[in-house]
Amino acid sequence: MISCKYITSKIQRKYSISHNEYRTYNHSLYLVTLSSLPTIMKNNDFIIKNKLYYWMTMNEMLNDKNIKEKNLEVVEFVKNTI
Repeated sequence: MISCKYITSKIQRKYSISHNEYRTYNHSLYLVTLSSLPTIMKNNDFIIKNKLYYWMTMNEMLNDKNIKEKNLEVVEFVKNTI
C-alpha cells in the first residue's frame, strides 16, 4: 500500500545554472508512506526505467558540492519543514 499526503509548497525565483537564466520554481513537499519497500529500492542506488536513483541523508545532501551549488535552498526547505 502507498499513501501520499501533500505537506506544503514554496514558490521561488532563482538563477538556474544549468539553463543560464532566471526561472520560477514551485517546490511541493509530500509525505509518501510505503507499506513495503520494493526490493530494488533497498539498495543504496538503483535504476528504474533507465534512470539512476540513489538515497542520500540530509547531511549528505547539505554537504554535496553539486547540490549546494544548484539546489541548497530546496534541501533547506525540506529540512526546515520536516
